[in-house]
Amino acid sequence: MASTELSTLLDRLADIESASFPFISLYLNAQPNERGRDRHETFVRTELGERAASYIDDAEARASVTHDLDRIQHWLSNELRPSSNGAAIFACSGSGIFEAIQVAAAIDENLLFMGDRPHLYPLARLDARYPRYAALVCDTNHARIFVFATGAVEKVDEVQSEKTRRHDMGGWSQARFQRRIDNLHKAHIQDAVDALDRIVRAEDVAHVLVTGNDVSLPIIEECLTQPLRERLADVLRLDAKAPERDVLERTLEAMRRNDAESDQDKVDELMNAYRSGGLGVVGFDRTRRALENGQVDELVLSASLVQLEGVHGIEPALAEADDRGDLEPVEKVDTALKADELVAIARQTDATITFIEDPSLLARVGGVGAMLRYKT
Repeated sequence: MASTELSTLLDRLADIESASFPFISLYLNAQPNERGRDRHETFVRTELGERAASYIDDAEARASVTHDLDRIQHWLSNELRPSSNGAAIFACSGSGIFEAIQVAAAIDENLLFMGDRPHLYPLARLDARYPRYAALVCDTNHARIFVFATGAVEKVDEVQSEKTRRHDMGGWSQARFQRRIDNLHKAHIQDAVDALDRIVRAEDVAHVLVTGNDVSLPIIEECLTQPLRERLADVLRLDAKAPERDVLERTLEAMRRNDAESDQDKVDELMNAYRSGGLGVVGFDRTRRALENGQVDELVLSASLVQLEGVHGIEPALAEADDRGDLEPVEKVDTALKADELVAIARQTDATITFIEDPSLLARVGGVGAMLRYKT
């Protein structure tokens, strides 16, 4: 799950029907170049200006795009924060629509799409690349709980205990004192885990990571509740005083590693469901029909569709006999349009969207498939 703002925007855009005027979807890399200057200004001015001028026979469309260009440039000049590394803008003034979001996560390249509806695939991809998750950073005296989303800190809480030290008191006094210290350490970590559990429940966070040292980690794992264990993505060794940026980088790396490791399992699950005639479909046409019927629980989509066979197509599945339980041929589709269509319907029908990072895993079925809620 990404940030609430991004998720809500995806839902609003997915509900937009075909527009009568040109609909602009603009994705911008807002990182400064090596000279400290914006990378996107020339792209916006040149590309949008040329697109507006192309409507020589449609004055209303040209006026709509020109108005959008002015509003986009004003937003970029007055609203875009220096700390933001990416921005996405969706505009169609002829239809009264202007939506903009800025994020700390980087958008790799400037992209401009114009059509009759929003281009959502890159936005959904951003949602998946920078998931929303909680991280507990804890030692025996101090704990921080972060909620990260779209590459930035969304929330942070601290759990502080009274400082304790080991004393060389000797004999039974030392043993009793040490047991007291150990109990205090465990109580502190239990408080931290309880606080994590409350945040995860209140914020509806789907993924959790815990970090600590050789002393704290065994206690943390002992204290985890079953709901936290079910959400646990990884356990890391990390200094409790690590800078916020280091915590973000280490935990995001772990989240991506966890996702990559689970991709093969997800595709295996999908293919087994499809081959057995169960709750699985593959290929664009069958997946779209299942989405339109509200059957899809989880849309499984290649994160690199355009890498399979150029920008405008995807590799067809191998032609095998259906009665042998193998794969059927999958017709080529235009990835830019068709991926958008699947993403929009998935958002409209509350289907989860899972991106598979390795394009080869779904190449034989056209890069798309779905796990179903029920069979027809």
